[in-house]
Amino acid sequence: MIRKRVHTLKYTEIVETNPYQDENGDWITGETIEKVIELNCRADVNNGGRTIKNNDNKDYVFSFALFLDRIPDSLKRGTKIEVFNKNKRVVVGEVILPFDYQAHHQLWV
Repeated sequence: MIRKRVHTLKYTEIVETNPYQDENGDWITGETIEKVIELNCRADVNNGGRTIKNNDNKDYVFSFALFLDRIPDSLKRGTKIEVFNKNKRVVVGEVILPFDYQAHHQLWV
């Protein structure tokens, strides 16, 4: 069987709970919960120095284009990611632009 998503993308999702008041009326800070998210993807290297226009209308040279089955809401521009091929890390960087349209889900790093 041929796998079309041979790489694994990993990033840390940080969820903060809201502060609350205890029974004495004192404010208790919310908790910060970190969870590592893993997604199957395909990473294509940018050999030709191609660029992508970001939302701020500037050209960015990207290192890799990542193709996914879906893009979670927590995976936003600026998120630090790592991509692995089996246990070997092949990509480390920040998301330049996530693109999610119908069945097409792509990230540029």
